[in-house]
Amino acid sequence: MLAPIWAAKPETANRVRQRLGTVLKWSIAQGWRETNPVADIEGALPKRTKPVKHHKSLPFDQVAAAITTVRGSAAAESTKLALEFLILTATRSGEVRNACWDEIDGDTWTVSSERMKTRKAHRVPLSPRCLEILEAAKALSGGKGYIFPSATTGKALSDATLSKLPLNPGA
Repeated sequence: MLAPIWAAKPETANRVRQRLGTVLKWSIAQGWRETNPVADIEGALPKRTKPVKHHKSLPFDQVAAAITTVRGSAAAESTKLALEFLILTATRSGEVRNACWDEIDGDTWTVSSERMKTRKAHRVPLSPRCLEILEAAKALSGGKGYIFPSATTGKALSDATLSKLPLNPGA
């Protein structure tokens, strides 16, 4: 009964399994059964894989408007700068959130191998606008520690900080 819907409709399958289990527990309490096969059924069913949920990409022609929207938001200046730097460098948010001043050498940002998903150091050439962003960030952080520190804690920005920024005009 569960096998046909186990992977295709996991929420429905979980509810059916729960209700079957309840009926069989009641049957055991009434003396009609000695075991509840539903308790161990998961081991006999195929493994489920969680679907990967990706964020929607922003169409290229809407990027400038999104940056303008973020600049006009009530977010901390460091957060606004971090998002624009993230967009311009096409890196992962964790790399930008944890970026430190000692990784910057002229117009190159070198992310250490320890911080890279591939465990290989990554060199990012910095555009003139990235260098402007770094100058603005330096005025906020003093050029020590994190490039884009949290305005409240001084530590690295949290993962949720950038994802909460309004990217759509009027948001």
